[in-house]
Amino acid sequence: MLSKTDILSIIGRKKQLFTQELNSHREVISNSISGARVLIIGAAGSIGSATTIQLADFGPKQLHLLDINENEMADLVRRLRVGEHLQQYTELRSFIIDVNDPMFEVFCRDGRGYDFVFNLSAMKHVRSESNLYSLARLIETNIISTIRIIKYLSSSGPFKYFCVSTDKAANPVNLMGMSKLVMENYAFSNEFGIPVSSARFANVAFSSGSLLESFDRRIRERRPLVIPQGIKRYFISEEEAGSICLLSCIIAPHRGILVPSENSGLQLIAFEHIVEAYLDVLGFSPEIFEAGSNSIPVPDPDGATWPVVLSAVDTTGEKPFEEFMGAGDALVESSFRELSIILKDGCPPLMALGEFERRFFALRASAHAAKSDYVSLLTKTGATIDYADVGKYLDDKM
Repeated sequence: MLSKTDILSIIGRKKQLFTQELNSHREVISNSISGARVLIIGAAGSIGSATTIQLADFGPKQLHLLDINENEMADLVRRLRVGEHLQQYTELRSFIIDVNDPMFEVFCRDGRGYDFVFNLSAMKHVRSESNLYSLARLIETNIISTIRIIKYLSSSGPFKYFCVSTDKAANPVNLMGMSKLVMENYAFSNEFGIPVSSARFANVAFSSGSLLESFDRRIRERRPLVIPQGIKRYFISEEEAGSICLLSCIIAPHRGILVPSENSGLQLIAFEHIVEAYLDVLGFSPEIFEAGSNSIPVPDPDGATWPVVLSAVDTTGEKPFEEFMGAGDALVESSFRELSIILKDGCPPLMALGEFERRFFALRASAHAAKSDYVSLLTKTGATIDYADVGKYLDDKM
């Protein structure tokens, strides 16, 4: 198992980011969270659990966790119960509920009120847009359910709402990124008067479902590693992602999106460098092969090298580099050094939310709906995308 030091070394750094930001804002965070009622949706995921553990340190009165992954939720609750983060007086409760399920509305309307709501539930993989069935769930989860949370919980009183976005929402080239851009626009212009903040951050190294996490499994199974050729990404750790979410919810203003700043020192890193650093930690050197090569050997755990397959970037929705700011985004002054705040204008989308929902559910119920119909629906909100469906997806590759 990789240590925190190993992970930082692999992503090109020696020290953890955002510690200074947490320390300088600790009093404000403590005054806000101590004794507060907090709900974390998507708590059992990699980012959700990292956020939960950091938040527990500040002693909320209630810490309610919601997720659909029963096993990961059980693990998170065990970690909180046996660790040093959870305060004795904090009421910890877990709920296994899907935000897209009718039971979620029952949960929200059950007379409960919260001071802070973190929504970390999301469909985050570009590969999920390859078919209209997964795409429909992606749109419902990332857009409709995100706004439903505001609608349902606002009836019990005001709260600060954080919903996670993605760097892919900046000048999107895929539908996952566009769904998050549309989510931002609807959330920030919500009609219920709920203050909303968000965050766009880098690839979370070794998080659940990530390419880097698959490296460990491929090593155990004695399989070649596979990376996209010439792709560069920003990388942060799970703990750093949790810090950004916590800081955004407590410190960022309404319509504010927290992003890593130039002062953070984050650099775009090619996957070729990542895999070389990863294998170096394990005592191997990479042996490079082109995808489709017939000479890729079975890895030898006692050898000095490990086969690495370079995969050409020729699938729908892939972006060769990451960026945090999109067209029209503007930064505002803040008390942060390693983070910046994008302040969105709050102009509502061209299509009212109720009409968007009506058209979405009509499409989902139709036997004749096509993927292009969902793409058209997204664009009619006024969000722009540089999208080309080339008919090839990540599921078609190693």
